[in-house]
Order: sequence, then C-alpha cells, then structure tokens
Amino acid sequence: MESANLEESGILGSRAELGVLRRRILAYLISRGVGRQTAEDLTQDSLVTLIDLVRREPERYSPERLVPAAITTARNKLLNHWKKKSTRNESESLSDSDPAAPETSDPEREARFSELRAAVQRLGAECRKVLYLKYFLRYSSREIAERLPRVGQKKPPTENAVNVRTSRCVQELREQFLAGRARSRGVD
Repeated sequence: MESANLEESGILGSRAELGVLRRRILAYLISRGVGRQTAEDLTQDSLVTLIDLVRREPERYSPERLVPAAITTARNKLLNHWKKKSTRNESESLSDSDPAAPETSDPEREARFSELRAAVQRLGAECRKVLYLKYFLRYSSREIAERLPRVGQKKPPTENAVNVRTSRCVQELREQFLAGRARSRGVD
C-alpha cells in the first residue's frame, strides 16, 4: 500500500498525525543503527501492519495507544529483519563463523578482532549479555533492565543500575583485552 493510500484511509488519523507517527517510527529505527533506506522500508511495513491491526481491532487501538503500538510493531519488524539478515549471512558463507568479523584481509585487524573475541569469552555471562544487548542489538538501558535476571528481586534493575553495570562490564572487557594482548606478546 502506498503512502498516499495510507493518508487517504484515515485509519491512523489525519495526514499530519500520520506524518508524526511515521517520523516517530523512522527515528526509532534509525536510533537502532538501521540505514536510512532500510529504516524507510521498515517504517512503511510497520505502518501497513498497524493499519491492518487497527482495522481488525479498532477498539483495542485508541489514539493514545497508537504510538506505543507503532513502536512495538516497528521493533518486531526490525527484529525479523535482523533474523532474516543473520540467516542469509550464515547460509551465504559457511566459512564466516562470526558475522561481526572484519571483512578485510588486514592481518593486524584480524588479530585484534581475535583478541577481542577471546576477551569477550573470558567475561562472565551477565557482562556478555549486557554488552551484547547494549552494543550489538542497541537496546536502551530500560530495555536491558527488562531482560536481566532478577536475582532475589521483585522489580528489574533501574536504568541507572544498568548504566553502572554496563560501565563496569566495559571496564572489565578493556582489562581482559589488554591482559590478553600482553600475554600474546609475552609481557607479564
């Protein structure tokens, strides 16, 4: 469905409201590290899906619930996009075991990447999870807090606690990386 048809449908409000909704979705996707063209495509997909949802269940999607529903739809579209992209990358090349590996044949860069991978493996499971969510999936502190285990707590950790934890994990990764480099060069 084209943008003009979305505007004429009136399901998501006026033309101005649709523009605001579109910009919010686009900004969300771009903030997650998606390229402009992919973000545009995912935004359009999200709007089409949202219109379909509103048509099927209009009582569920009041105007104040439309933006959260749009962001949730965009997040789901983005996750599906990443899953498809990851599956494509795996099937295209069996020799590339790590999609984050450097694409060049620069031996020095490959060595640093290998040292970094080893340093990440030496981290605890929680630090690996926090760093993966923060820097690979680009989750916000709030989103990370929702996904961390709640050991002896009824509520998830605060965003500030996640930020402190992230900083400590980055520091630990830095120490592991430097220690690994020193070991590989024979320096104690």
